[in-house]
Amino acid sequence: MSFLFDKPHKGFSLVELLITLAIMGILAAATIPPLFQMPASNQPAQYTAKSKDIAFMILTAYEQYKAVNPTIVNTVGIPNLTPYMNYVRADSSMSVDSTSGSSITCGSGSKGCLVLHNGAVLYYGH
Repeated sequence: MSFLFDKPHKGFSLVELLITLAIMGILAAATIPPLFQMPASNQPAQYTAKSKDIAFMILTAYEQYKAVNPTIVNTVGIPNLTPYMNYVRADSSMSVDSTSGSSITCGSGSKGCLVLHNGAVLYYGH
């Protein structure tokens, strides 16, 4: 059995392994928590939820409008439905971002904005 100890033993000592594990623990503690705190990952879900809220509010307002006005014309729009909607306030002075990157002023012509309870802004107009 002496042949096992003929060559010098190669490997890491316990101290070297503990130092390596400590360094890896410090690196993991510094890099892993920011991965779970990225705000951009939940924005699409937040916008989807707000869009669903808006769609449901418009549908409910339309159903209430239909109950009061049995003869519905093809020109029913958001201005006709606003008395049946649940919103914080109507705003005609604010500007909102459009999909083209420019901003739109709410109060020009027949355009308007409704500020909703969930923080969304519903822009309507034509």
